Amino acid sequence: MKRTLCLLLLVTALVTACAGRTPTPAGDRATPIPVGPAPVDAVDILLLESFPVQVRVQVRGNLPDRCTVLAEPVIAREGNAFIVTLDMLRDETTDCAQVIVPYEQSIPLDVVGLPAGVYTVLVNGIGKRFELTVDNVLLTPAPTNTPTPMVVAPVAAIPPAAAGAVAAAQTALAERLQVTVAQVTVVAVEEAEWPDACLGLAGPDEVCAQVIVPGYRIELQVGGESYFYRTDRAGTAVRADTRPAVAPATTPAAACVHRAGFVRDVTVPDRTRIQPGASFTKTWRLRNDGTCPWGPGYALVFESGEAMQGPDLVPLTDTVPPGATVDLSVTLVAPLTRGTYQGFWKLQAPDGTRFGLGRQGTEAFWVLITVPTSVTPTPTAAEGSTISGRVWHDMCSPGRAAATPPATPPGCVLTAEGAYQANGRYDPGEPAIAGMEVSLGAGPCPAIGLQTTLADAEGVY
Repeated sequence: MKRTLCLLLLVTALVTACAGRTPTPAGDRATPIPVGPAPVDAVDILLLESFPVQVRVQVRGNLPDRCTVLAEPVIAREGNAFIVTLDMLRDETTDCAQVIVPYEQSIPLDVVGLPAGVYTVLVNGIGKRFELTVDNVLLTPAPTNTPTPMVVAPVAAIPPAAAGAVAAAQTALAERLQVTVAQVTVVAVEEAEWPDACLGLAGPDEVCAQVIVPGYRIELQVGGESYFYRTDRAGTAVRADTRPAVAPATTPAAACVHRAGFVRDVTVPDRTRIQPGASFTKTWRLRNDGTCPWGPGYALVFESGEAMQGPDLVPLTDTVPPGATVDLSVTLVAPLTRGTYQGFWKLQAPDGTRFGLGRQGTEAFWVLITVPTSVTPTPTAAEGSTISGRVWHDMCSPGRAAATPPATPPGCVLTAEGAYQANGRYDPGEPAIAGMEVSLGAGPCPAIGLQTTLADAEGVY
């Protein structure tokens, strides 16, 4: 079981300074030489919210002293594997104190043009995987000797700016049905805004960048049967929409239709790095895509995942008519343990019905954060200062004292209530606590944010 200890301000600062060494003139300094691969403690993969998708590798570790720096990373790709070599360089002409120096390096990968699939990243032997759910390449129509005429039904009005998107949708349907593009008739083209990079048509296990994507909803016909497609403005993203276009006119709803539309993250985009224990406010901008206004009695509610000390329910204070947008916020606290955390939220009607996004109104919206593996100490004027101490079991035999005890047991003090308790001092022979994580921060316990370390086998940190 991991145990943590908060270090209060009762510490001893030992300030170290260099003396008696003549600085090497700048012109005489030797070029740093390679000293081997850098130690790697953690590797994370960040998929940036863009298309084509951009991928960055976040590498963290510790350098052995202040004279050692990182060399430029060398990246090679073998099939679906990216091999990253990260070496260290060191100035051997300079004497340096053996002080562990944490580092974090962001390394971009060239993934434009890669097909959909699972890819492996190895950084000095430490591996991580990421997945491209669609081909990460701009779609370009195949060259032909003669242009294929576009068959357009008389009711279709194609904006000039939508010609590329329509052509991409026609090509996708022709390939799907194994017909020629000339057999695909355009019936209607409507401008639309899709809630994510998957055009609002994400698969069950698909993670999509939460960005608003302007585009089109296109109705096509082949042999008298209608097909619907969603695209972005340029036609680089095309998805078949198998969902019904509208609710049947013959079955009007007898009560409210509760449904929300995601517009954007106002604060804390996905995978924002939040320091452990830090409070933050997550704000979503949602649109009322239902038939009834939201108002008193409606609320933002926690559904599942990581609650992050958030409330179970946040009442809505404004009236939101159908088609209008609203910013909804909740105050949360990042967990103390490193990792990635995701909490799912929905809306709740006065009758207790919970609803969210999607055509059926059943999909939750979320907050997704990353608590970093470690934090970088804030530089101070006493750059060479160190803080040390010991973690131990403060031993005292429990029980109440006799009326006139002959002597206080070793390691104990007598309280006003007549009981013995530990004296709060390290006495020789008291057992050490090995492997305890010690956190340093400003303010009262639990104080974190400056640095963490582990006590050694003797309990010394």
